Amino acid sequence: MKATQLLLLVLLSIGLVSSVFLFGYPSWSQSDGSSFEPFLKITLSMIILSLWTLSYTHELASKELLKVKGVTLRLRHLDRIASFSFIGVLAVGVNEIWYLHDLFIAFAAFVMFIRITKYYDNDLYELIAKVFLIVAGGIWLLGLLPFIPWNIGIGETIFYLGCMFSIFTQFDKIK
Repeated sequence: MKATQLLLLVLLSIGLVSSVFLFGYPSWSQSDGSSFEPFLKITLSMIILSLWTLSYTHELASKELLKVKGVTLRLRHLDRIASFSFIGVLAVGVNEIWYLHDLFIAFAAFVMFIRITKYYDNDLYELIAKVFLIVAGGIWLLGLLPFIPWNIGIGETIFYLGCMFSIFTQFDKIK
């Protein structure tokens, strides 16, 4: 196992363990300001650090996605944009400016979906990762409705598992 793979394994495992403490909340963001807030920050920080690491170490990171007037968007930029989106989720707690917080969450999910679409060359893994994110998004949206028996936190946990899956299944492409 390469050092970078080990680092990603440790980061995502720490994030997964800390996310277990958030599972009791209707939404992870509702732990903001509580005694469980450090677990929220740890979980999101592990995602941020993992994506940032991938932006430098994935062999497809320099793959060109879009070029407009001499400006090139590469896959590494997508990872960094996703990282900054999660930083926005951390910076703007749900108790301060909820609509900005939700905007960062939606943007991060959108970028992660595009990221998964562009990084995979294995159709089965791509499909599984997309299903994770679509199901998570659906549960998250439906969890906003008062008559739904589950909560947004379940969607957030599934989303995290989808992020982990998308990184673990690409370990062979990490330099």
